[in-house]
Amino acid sequence: RAIQFVPGNRKLIHHMNGHIVQYDDKKKNPFQGPYAVDRESLKTLEESYDAIHLLNDDGSYPALTRSVANYLPGAVSPAGYPHGIGGWTLNRKGAFLMRDIHYGPSPIDTEDQS
Repeated sequence: RAIQFVPGNRKLIHHMNGHIVQYDDKKKNPFQGPYAVDRESLKTLEESYDAIHLLNDDGSYPALTRSVANYLPGAVSPAGYPHGIGGWTLNRKGAFLMRDIHYGPSPIDTEDQS
């Protein structure tokens, strides 16, 4: 019913953007492959998509609904959006793609488990 992003380290997270991937009959198993990849270790976004098996079986891109979930500290009240705003349907062959997460500067080495 909802997408909730809970930052592991609120002092470190700057923002997160998430999308819905909708597969049709061109993808036999949308859940094959790893759930995450280290984007820093790959040269291009296309390599990242290939690594998580995002593309359809025929090599085409599935339908992508951009920015269905975003996190930016202070941008939305805890009450959420007003009634009637928003609303995306995720079908059984769909997936949530956390496209990117960015961190703010930190004077110390630290970790995050968001």
